Parts: sequence; C-alpha cells; structure tokens
Amino acid sequence: MLATAGRPKAILETLGSLAEVPAPTHYTIEVLVIENGGRTQLADHVRRFDQHRFSFRYIHCPQPNKSNALNVGLKAATGDYLLFTDDDVRFPPNWIRDMICPLEEGSADIVVGGCKIAPHLMRTWLSRDHRGLLASTEFLNEGNMGNFAGVNFSARREVFEMVPNFDCELGGGGLGNGEDTLIAYQLSRAGFRFCLRTSIAVEHHFAPDRLSYPNWVRACNSLGRSNAYLAYHWRHEDPSWPRARLLYLQAKLHLRLLLTRLRRRPTEGIPRWELCYRTDIATLLGYLRERKRPRQYRQFGLHKSPNDRSDPPGKPSP
Repeated sequence: MLATAGRPKAILETLGSLAEVPAPTHYTIEVLVIENGGRTQLADHVRRFDQHRFSFRYIHCPQPNKSNALNVGLKAATGDYLLFTDDDVRFPPNWIRDMICPLEEGSADIVVGGCKIAPHLMRTWLSRDHRGLLASTEFLNEGNMGNFAGVNFSARREVFEMVPNFDCELGGGGLGNGEDTLIAYQLSRAGFRFCLRTSIAVEHHFAPDRLSYPNWVRACNSLGRSNAYLAYHWRHEDPSWPRARLLYLQAKLHLRLLLTRLRRRPTEGIPRWELCYRTDIATLLGYLRERKRPRQYRQFGLHKSPNDRSDPPGKPSP
C-alpha cells in the first residue's frame, strides 16, 4: 500500500521497482496505489503494471493529506498482511518475503523494515539528525521502535481493528510529519509485538531539492509542529516556561545567524546546530498553538477521542 500526490515520475519508478520483486507462490499480492488530492493519468499507468503475479489497484482519495489516503487504503485492503511504503523508493529482491515472514510465522504483529538513502543523494555533511529527517532508519533499535518510519513496515490486518486510523492532522498535507510515529506508539501501547528488520531496507530516492536550505527550514518547522501535537494531545505534556524558552532559543538562533551571515550560505544543506534550534523553536511555537485547543486524545489513547476508555493497562511507549 502506498499513497502518492503530484509525483508521477517518482511513483512510476517505484512501481517499476516493485513489479520486479519476486513473490512467494503461495501469496496473492494486491498493490494499492492511492492517489491523494487531484486526479491525474496515474490510473492508466497503474493498469499497465498489472500482471499475473501482482494485482495493481488504483484508488482515488479526493481529500488532501497522506493520512486520509492511508485510511482509505486500510478500508479497501483485503489481504491478511499489509505492507506500507512510499512513492519514492526502490525495493530489495527479498522485500515481500522477508517483511511478511515474521507475521506468517506468528512471531510478530508488526515488522519494522529499514530505509537507507540512495547513494547518489548522500552528502558528507548529512549528520544523523539530517539523515533521520530523510527517513534513514539507522537510529532504530529494539528500545525505540515506536519511532519507525512509515516508508517500510508491515502488519497483520487485525492490528487495525484496535488502532483503526492514521491521524489526519499529521503527515503530508497536515502538520507534515508524525502520522507513522503516532500509530506506532498506539500499536505498541495496545500490546502488539514489534519485530525489527532494518536489514530489509528500501532505498529512498527522494527529490534532490529536499537537500536545499529552504526545504530544510520547512522540514524543521514540520517536525517541530508534529512533535508539539504528539506531546500535547497524545502524551499530555506541558513544558515549563514555554514562552521564556522560546524567546531564549530565538535569540540564540538570531545571534548565531548574525555571526555567520558574512559567510556565503550553501545552496544545499543546513548546519546541524541550526536544524536543532529551528526544530526546538517550531516545537515550542506549535505547543503554544495546540494548548489553546481541547486535547484530541485521552492520554496515550488509541482513538482520537478525549473520552476514550478502551486502552489496555500498561506503561506508555517510550
């Protein structure tokens, strides 16, 4: 299952890669391509990939936002096991088999796969923080699998009976990030078993302009707003002295930018210190906005309802 919007070249290359992945003979594979927002000629292209091994199925979701598209896909899917990916990746030959095997064996309910940046998009200045914002999964471990990237995971269909929706305020078309993070936290909270398989890695072929300075600034703002939403509405956190901390960080950022302004800004990249400052500032600004609203979840809730009482007992996900 993958959602796409306004990236015809990327999605066609992704589908071409997927069509080359061998599938075990005892599986019937249905590929759901959900086009989000405006309708294009994608439906015709998807039909050309239809073949005896896979059934490629086009679905149009007129409502903008990636989470809306994924929720439409959840309702339309008919398989016992669901695989999720993005519209700008390339797949290893073992992807379907190895992402499904732990589910079929009964050893896991959710399999968290890996994602690596395509070699031609790697840069020497990409720190771990930069790479994380580009969906690299090198930071994942057994202790923090709630932070997996939705670019590569699989799940038993039944888990979405307990956690039925991606939050439409998050993700692309919403605040920009976090729809996968939240549903991972919720699935973990519900007691489902995670299996880490980052060695089964898709290759991320994002658009090169994501490395430009303006896009890094936008990425920081999106991440900060999403972090604030999760902290306030789901974890029910209330940071101390948010306005004072915001003014302090803004002053530090502006001073450091002033001191470095004499240097020519590169067309690509952003310094790690600036990335961190901007993300923290966006988080505090987001919190100040979100706290004017009623909380959208009961603390650590599985459904978007402040009156939800369906959660099982236990500690929240880290």
